[in-house]
Amino acid sequence: MSTPSETKRSRGLKRSKQTEEKPVKSGIDSRYLLYGGGGLLLLALVVFLVLQLGSPLPGEALPDLGNLHVEPGAPHAPYNSNPPTSGPHFGNLANWGEHSESIADELQIHNLEDGGVIVHYNCPESCPDLVEQLREAIGQAFGGSFEEAQRRSALDVRDPQASHWILVPRPDMDTQIALTAWTRIDKLDAFDQERIVTFLRQFEGIDHHTGVE
Repeated sequence: MSTPSETKRSRGLKRSKQTEEKPVKSGIDSRYLLYGGGGLLLLALVVFLVLQLGSPLPGEALPDLGNLHVEPGAPHAPYNSNPPTSGPHFGNLANWGEHSESIADELQIHNLEDGGVIVHYNCPESCPDLVEQLREAIGQAFGGSFEEAQRRSALDVRDPQASHWILVPRPDMDTQIALTAWTRIDKLDAFDQERIVTFLRQFEGIDHHTGVE
């Protein structure tokens, strides 16, 4: 027959054994961390896609006037913007890069059709500071510096590093700066680097040949 002291020891040993066998949880269950992390990633992806799909493209969209080739001096329908963004144009291209004089509309439109972007500026008098700012924006958009952007503008269109752009004065605009791509225009009354860089990166390199000219 067990004595009272032996009974207490037996109960104590059972409690001790139960305590040892019971798993001890410390901190947050790793499964919750995994599920929570996955949920946050999914939420971030959904937000990103919504913002991307909902964000309007830079500039203003204009009706496509076609890509008819015309000879120099030949009459054609008027353009629907100044500077123009599509319509009848010559069969040859203007040189890529910076220009010190304005370019014929029929010439520059072909550059837009080939995926180029053009930065126009209107200065009644000399504006070296603005021109330098525009160079910096072009450099930021294409390669990190204006010198690198110039190098890339001379590359063949099939080269993955090629960046085809034009910087040119246009004295007959109603704003100080205008950005053009095929059927796209953005007019600025003052320099805005972020806006310019966004436009250039968005539309440069998109070929617009339809196969009918």
